[in-house]
Amino acid sequence: MKTFLSLGRRRSGFTLIELLVVIAIIAILAGMLLPALAKAKSKSHQVACLVNTKTLGLATFMYLQDFGKPVPYNGNPTPTMDNALWVTVLATNYGGINKARICPSAPPAAKKSKRRHGSSGSLDQTWLWTGSKGYDYEGSYVFNGWFYGDDDPYFSTPAYKPKKYRNEADCPLPSNTPVIPDGIWIDTWPQPTDPPAQNLYTGDDFAGAMVRVTIPRHGSKNTWGKTQRFNPKGDLPGAINVAFVDGHSEQVKLERLWSLDWHKNWVTPAKRPGK
Repeated sequence: MKTFLSLGRRRSGFTLIELLVVIAIIAILAGMLLPALAKAKSKSHQVACLVNTKTLGLATFMYLQDFGKPVPYNGNPTPTMDNALWVTVLATNYGGINKARICPSAPPAAKKSKRRHGSSGSLDQTWLWTGSKGYDYEGSYVFNGWFYGDDDPYFSTPAYKPKKYRNEADCPLPSNTPVIPDGIWIDTWPQPTDPPAQNLYTGDDFAGAMVRVTIPRHGSKNTWGKTQRFNPKGDLPGAINVAFVDGHSEQVKLERLWSLDWHKNWVTPAKRPGK
C-alpha cells in the first residue's frame, strides 16, 4: 500500500504580520540609534567649533606680534570692503581664517532671503555684514572689543581706555581672559553689570553686550519657545566655546561668563545680574 506525504506548497515572501513585525523592529532600532547619531553629530560640531575659536584666537595674537599693535577696529581697505572687519583683517594676513569663521552649529542660510533674523545672527545661524563694495561677510564668532587697537577715537576716551587690553602683558590671568567666543554679532564689550539675553535664540538682537554671547549654542537641548522666553532669574542653559589669551579654547557654561576677565578692570559680580 502506497503512502503519500502531503508536503504542501513552499511559502514565498512574508506574511503581512511578519512585515509589520520587521517594520516595528526597524522603528525600535531607529529610535535607539538616531539619538546616538544626533549626539555624535552635535559632539563633532562642538569639537570643530573649538578648533575654529582656537585658530581665530591664535591669529589675533599673531597679528599683535607681527604688526606690533592690536587688531584695528577699522581695518585697512580691502578689495571687498572700505573698513575691514576684524575677521577680514585676519583673513588678509593668515591662511585658514575664512574656513574658521563659521561654526558648524551656526551655518549661513542657504539664501539671504531665507535668513530668519535679518543681519544679526542667532543661536543656529551666522551674522551677516554687508560690505561697502557689494560683498557680504558672515561669521559665527564675536571679537572681544576690549582688544581692539586705538584707531577709533572712542577707544581713547575715559570710558574705554582704562579697561582696554593692549597686549598680553595687560592680562594677569591669560587663561581666564576671553578673546573670541561664539556669538550673534561681530564684536562686543561686556561689563560686569550686563544682564543675560532674555531671548536666548536671537541674543536680544544684540541690544547690549553680554546678550551677544548668552546663547546656548552648545551643551543644551534647545527648543524654540524655551530659548525665546528665558527668565533671567533662572539658571542659563547650555554653553559657548571661547578662545582665551593663553591660546587654549574651551566650552564655557553661560552662567560662568561673568567670571571671565572680559576687560582689564573686570570685577566678577557676587551674583549674576538679573538673577
